[in-house]
Amino acid sequence: PRHQRLNVLAIGGSERADVTGEVVVIRDLDETKYINISGKIVVTVQDFFGYPETVKYRRSAKLFESLGAIGVLVKSITSFSINSPHTGSGAEGARIPAASLTMEQADMIDRMFQDGEKVVIRMNMKSHSGNLTTSRNLIFQITGGKERPSEVILLTAHLDSWDVGQGAMDDGGGCAAVWSALHSLKQLAKKNTAFKPKRTIRGIFWTAEEQGFFGAKHYYNTHKNDTNETFYFVSETDIGAFKPTSWLSHLAFSGGPQHVNLFHLSKPFHFIGDVGFWAKDGVPSINYLPDKAIDYYFYFHHTDGDYITIFKKGDLEYTAAIFAALGHIIANMDNWGSNHELL
Repeated sequence: PRHQRLNVLAIGGSERADVTGEVVVIRDLDETKYINISGKIVVTVQDFFGYPETVKYRRSAKLFESLGAIGVLVKSITSFSINSPHTGSGAEGARIPAASLTMEQADMIDRMFQDGEKVVIRMNMKSHSGNLTTSRNLIFQITGGKERPSEVILLTAHLDSWDVGQGAMDDGGGCAAVWSALHSLKQLAKKNTAFKPKRTIRGIFWTAEEQGFFGAKHYYNTHKNDTNETFYFVSETDIGAFKPTSWLSHLAFSGGPQHVNLFHLSKPFHFIGDVGFWAKDGVPSINYLPDKAIDYYFYFHHTDGDYITIFKKGDLEYTAAIFAALGHIIANMDNWGSNHELL
């Protein structure tokens, strides 16, 4: 028999376990309707159809557990790999071990399985979830002038990351861009009063995003009934602070008809992130999606390869300029109903 050490990363929420079992390969979750997985270790070998469509496999541990599986190895959610596993949330509440497996090794197991070989895997997992602790959002702002300081523009990114890599791309770059955007506007206002905002421009670095948007959710719940200020516009960058290189780059936008008319070059908001809480309330919301977010971003997403070297010259500066322009224009325009085109 062949002995092969597998390169895996535990999926968030997976606890310590040591199980050995025969493998069953699943290409699509619908196959569980007619394939018996009871007592087996499930290996998923799904195709990558984009992150929103494929991430459900990383979140499938509880489904497989309910059908009797004793463990699950999920083919990493990416389109490209150099034997790099990708972690992420998805096993919270499951009692069976769950880990992400590299594309190469998932496909190897699939070939062996399709050839009729009996594949047995031992999952000796050492991961564990720690106790709940306190973490905090980081908040900074340029307070608006006398006209409308109680109307708030949010420019946001998230401060936390998974324990692999540096978290430079996800989401250190977003934090750098948001910080630089506000810093630039503050410096410009010192030189020219035209850059002093009518509305308050507030930067927030969310905490505990990777565990379920906890920082943004807490802030939203704490302030949604405030009477002394209203959220006029919210935005975030959490899918790569990359310079646009094609027309595929866009601002994913959510808002009413009067807002859409201004953002006529944007695309509908389908990416649920930290700003989703406000978007559901109808607050105009933006998520910046550079063209590299479609594929390149996921080469490094939640891996040991998430280092600052991913960014190239001009990436962070250009992204900062996008958010500085958004913040300045929206903070100083008359209202959403004006006939001026924003973008």
